[in-house]
Amino acid sequence: MRAASGLGWAIRTGIALVIIGVAWIGDTVRADEGCPGAPRSLVAVGAAAVVAPGIDRLNLRILPARDTGIIAPLYAGNTLTILSQGSCNGGLTWWQVETASGRRGWVAEGTWTAYYLLPETLPADAAAIDPLTPLAWTLRGWLTGA
Repeated sequence: MRAASGLGWAIRTGIALVIIGVAWIGDTVRADEGCPGAPRSLVAVGAAAVVAPGIDRLNLRILPARDTGIIAPLYAGNTLTILSQGSCNGGLTWWQVETASGRRGWVAEGTWTAYYLLPETLPADAAAIDPLTPLAWTLRGWLTGA
C-alpha cells in the first residue's frame, strides 16, 4: 500500500515539476514576432541597456518568471548587457542580462504601462515618438510594418 501511495506522490510531483519547468522556460522571442501579449521589444541581444527612468526597483531574477528568486534589485540608470535571446512568460518579454558588476540573471522588459528596460541609445524611430510608451511603440511597428 505504501509503495502505491509513494508512486502516486512521485507521479504527481513529477508532473508538477514538468509544468513548473515549462512555465519558467517559456517561448523564445523572435525578432519579427515578439512575445504574445507583450509590447514590442526595444532591446536586442548584445546591446547595452539601462533600467528606465522612473523605475524604482527592477528585480534581477534567477529565471525568466515573476515567481522566481531575486538575485538583486536594479534601479533607474543601472546599465546592463543583453546576453541572450528573450524568453516569453506571463505576457512579458524577459531578457538574460549581465550587470556592470558581473551579476547575471533575467529581467522583464516592461508592460503595456511602461518599459522597465531601454536600449542605451534609442533607435531613431523610437526617439520620434512622444511620449515613448509601449503602446505607441507597438502601434507604430504594426502600422509601419517595422
